[in-house]
Amino acid sequence: MAIHHGKTQERLVAANSWPYLTCITTNGGFGEEPGRIVLAIENAGSGPALLQNLVVRYNSEVVKHPQHLLQLCCGVAPGVDLTREAPPPEAAGQLAPGAVGSAIGV
Repeated sequence: MAIHHGKTQERLVAANSWPYLTCITTNGGFGEEPGRIVLAIENAGSGPALLQNLVVRYNSEVVKHPQHLLQLCCGVAPGVDLTREAPPPEAAGQLAPGAVGSAIGV
């Protein structure tokens, strides 16, 4: 009985330590200046998330950079740069529980 209880406890601890990634957007909600649009990832889980690749898609097309997203979604002409930050092509690292990682900001 004690062995079974130990294994059950081990599974419960593992289940309660998983990361839970959510995609959030804001219009100045992270203390940014009003009108700034940010696409971010939040780890709402209790365990760390190991990020290897970040792929943003719009209508099934891979977004290459923030300006490309604005061209796809909003008809912004090529060459017009409204972005304020851009992630590396392959964002990698660790996102701690409760942390928010900014992906694209315009």
